[in-house]
Amino acid sequence: MTALGLQAVTDGDNCQSFELLREFALLTKKSKSLTKKSKLLAKDRAPAAILRKEIGFMWRIHVMSYLMVRPVSINITPVHGLTLVDWRIMITLARVPDLTAQEIIELWGLEKMAVSRSVRQLQKRGLVRRIRDKADSRRHPLHLTAKGLEVYHAAWPRAEEHYQLFMSSLTAQELKQFNKIADKLVTRAREIIDEYYPGAISGSNRSKKVQSLKE
Repeated sequence: MTALGLQAVTDGDNCQSFELLREFALLTKKSKSLTKKSKLLAKDRAPAAILRKEIGFMWRIHVMSYLMVRPVSINITPVHGLTLVDWRIMITLARVPDLTAQEIIELWGLEKMAVSRSVRQLQKRGLVRRIRDKADSRRHPLHLTAKGLEVYHAAWPRAEEHYQLFMSSLTAQELKQFNKIADKLVTRAREIIDEYYPGAISGSNRSKKVQSLKE
């Protein structure tokens, strides 16, 4: 074979090799694209993605609430023997003393029986005391005792650390926006309870619209 013929064969082989490499590259690219699409589809079909899509608002509120208070059951309950309701009562009275149990119920939207049970336990442990209001003998506000303040101050730094870690994911502007939106939602939630279930938080169990909701 002449040099010219050999060169032609070589050039042909090179062209064929180039075409093979190009096809391989295209197949690899398509494969990666399909893999990426498959992962995206799998992600969209994941349980969390389904809940975000179908009941996103409710799901986010519940998950955020439960995860935020989990450190209480991990750090505060075993060490200080305080339930979540106990803790909410104590952090409230540490900042706003002289509130009645009913006023705490309304502030937090808590169950009356849970608060009553918690107050009894806190009194029994000597952490909270109930006094008579001099201006209104029917009113019996609550106060943390010296022992109660001691337990609170021992538990608060660790709790505050977790709260700060939780909030650190937001910028100052985002936190301001979140607080504004959350306040709006809390206000609306109270309005709905008062409208459809009057007394559910404030005392009376009579309801003007609960029957219409059932129908």
